[in-house]
Amino acid sequence: MAQPACPRSYRGAALGAAGLALSSVNTHAAMVKGAAKVNIRQDGRYDTVPLTQETVRLHVMQTRVQPVDASSAKSAEAGRKANVEHMLKLLQNAQEWTPPGDIVFFHEFPITGFKFDWSRNDIDRIAIDLPGPESATISVAAKKYGCYVVFGSYAGDSDWPGHVLSITTVMGPDGSIVDKHWKARNIMGLFRIGRQPIELMTTTIYNVLDRYIEMYGADAVIPVTRTPYGNICTSSVQREPELFRAMTMKGAEILLRTARQPAASRQRISRCVQLTTASTRRFATTPSARATSSLKTRAAVAARSMMSLVERLPAHAANTSNWFRR
Repeated sequence: MAQPACPRSYRGAALGAAGLALSSVNTHAAMVKGAAKVNIRQDGRYDTVPLTQETVRLHVMQTRVQPVDASSAKSAEAGRKANVEHMLKLLQNAQEWTPPGDIVFFHEFPITGFKFDWSRNDIDRIAIDLPGPESATISVAAKKYGCYVVFGSYAGDSDWPGHVLSITTVMGPDGSIVDKHWKARNIMGLFRIGRQPIELMTTTIYNVLDRYIEMYGADAVIPVTRTPYGNICTSSVQREPELFRAMTMKGAEILLRTARQPAASRQRISRCVQLTTASTRRFATTPSARATSSLKTRAAVAARSMMSLVERLPAHAANTSNWFRR
């Protein structure tokens, strides 16, 4: 059943890939063939599924970013396993020591970690499969606690040989992979080691837009995961505010960002609760660094939001009423 959205004009609000997929009435998993036709709805409404409760509780996990040893496949596997065990321990703490969350949200690199000086061969070696052993382990925890688990990772895909992807996975309370969201675009010309500029090596939607649309449909360019807790969009993109506005125009109600730069307050988005973990300004490599690093949670919300943010390390718990459907 369609629900009303904020009435306003959207003309010229998004460009490029964002403009391509502003509003479609179909819902689908991002990795299957979706709607080929894109329509901009003029009535300010968007697709939803019925909400099952009035208030949603989110645990935003500020975990370490521990790079795995990429020197061999065996060492990379061992590192991923250790990182997943760390994730699950903190997930257990968050779900058992505090009121349990409906959504548990990890950052961009909880499984593989991140290093600027990894080579392309290193990234090929550390990337996970989806589904794979790491997601299978996380699936057990999602099912045990009956919650959505959202996490990012470098990942391979048999449909895209020779490519490494940055995927944000949305896992359902039954342990199934509900959606896999590609990174939309890499920011260029930002990163460097000393004076040496470097670029990210993952394939994004922007890089292969035509083929991506052929395989998954135009609506998948900006996917919206419709859940009984609200419409969820995710992103690891930085400095692309029009992308996030396009998400809200497609019906995003909860925007989970696994990376952020600049501060979220400079990218405010109406009618959408925005939560961020793992700012990319500094990557923590030890648990002790977590408290002093810039892995901070921010909620950029509209004035009507009833959002409250309570710090409960290693998670932030955010309670939000479903004001976006009113």
